[in-house]
Amino acid sequence: MEDKILGSLSDKEIVYVVSRADLCEEGVVKVFKKVESITGCKPIVISSITMQGIDELRERVRAIMSSLSKIGTFLVSERQRELVWEMIIHLKRVVNLIERGEGIEMVAEEMRCAIRCLELFEGRGYTDEMIDKIFEEFCVGK
Repeated sequence: MEDKILGSLSDKEIVYVVSRADLCEEGVVKVFKKVESITGCKPIVISSITMQGIDELRERVRAIMSSLSKIGTFLVSERQRELVWEMIIHLKRVVNLIERGEGIEMVAEEMRCAIRCLELFEGRGYTDEMIDKIFEEFCVGK
């Protein structure tokens, strides 16, 4: 299943990350090789404990974001802008929590919030506010 998922992402601008590099070097090498063989891309190996690979990850994300702004990518609605800013806030919290050595549960919760913003941005999720807005602005059911 992992092979199928990784294979389906081959045409996307994706940063592959292998985490927990400080725990099991042998396991990290195995995952690294698997991701590289399936995707043809070298993943970034990181550790939130030793901070290994964090600078490389930051630079890769910056490069991607920079290239997006150069090709004229834009957000078409205020809702999309709000979701992107909310996602950025959650991702900054993730970085701060990792830098302070906070528990993985707090980091995971912030990541879930960031992912939720991305899902809403892509139209893969909905909130009660969205449903209320649809009924309010589009007169559904009248």
